[in-house]
Amino acid sequence: MGFCVSYAAFRSANKDAVLKNLRLEEKAASGSLLDEEIAGVPLVSGGYLVFARDPLFFGEGGCFLEESWGPDVIWCSALETTMSFYAASFRGGVELWSVAHDAQIALEHLDVQGTPPAVLQELREVAAKRQANENEDDPLSVDHFSDIPVDLVGSLTGFRYDSFGGYADDQVMVLQRT
Repeated sequence: MGFCVSYAAFRSANKDAVLKNLRLEEKAASGSLLDEEIAGVPLVSGGYLVFARDPLFFGEGGCFLEESWGPDVIWCSALETTMSFYAASFRGGVELWSVAHDAQIALEHLDVQGTPPAVLQELREVAAKRQANENEDDPLSVDHFSDIPVDLVGSLTGFRYDSFGGYADDQVMVLQRT
């Protein structure tokens, strides 16, 4: 099985405002972000990250449209089991851009909406070069386009769900619904 997660980085909001808007509260300290159903942690790059092992925790990003969000929100959902990956940015309840990859549509599928950061072009070129070196008939071939939404969010937040970094383990807090 693979990861099925979602997370959002709130770059210009404080932790208390984020938790209030998401109707969450801190429960206890945790040593590992990935061990918890819902967890929060300050990011080294600034802002606050909420991480959930439920890929639909944020309602496919819809909660950022429903709430009166003032801060910049960078959201990512990763479903390795279906090789579906999604990244989006919101400001003040408006989606600014989104990038989605669904390998069930095509290995090189990439749906881009709005105006994402310029780094997307570089990420796309790197993925295309790597994908060209894969043998599609090989069952162990790698889907390099799946990295694009995740790497895009990582380039903006310093956090990537499948690697450790961008936060301090000793600051991870278990979160629960209020």
